[in-house]
Amino acid sequence: MISATADFDWSDDECVILKEQMAVAVYPNSRGDVVIRQEHGWDEDSDRLILIQPCNAKAVADALLAAAADWDDPPCAHSKAGPIGDEGEKAVALPLLERTTNG
Repeated sequence: MISATADFDWSDDECVILKEQMAVAVYPNSRGDVVIRQEHGWDEDSDRLILIQPCNAKAVADALLAAAADWDDPPCAHSKAGPIGDEGEKAVALPLLERTTNG
């Protein structure tokens, strides 16, 4: 049992089951690109942006899903598999959501 006054290592303690995951948004911009935006960390000045032309969105989504399919049980930041980025561990990609339009 861990006492309330004991030193606690958030990066290494086996009882930590939810690791940090920066928020990710997917939306169209005013130029018609698909934007994948990741929230900036406390030590960064701005969010990370990836702009994808709509004609390439399916290829990107397929590649993300194919990369994630490499695992029988994908490691996630909330699992006890450890934080993403450990040596020998691949990062998990999030799939793009399909956007429908009213025609």
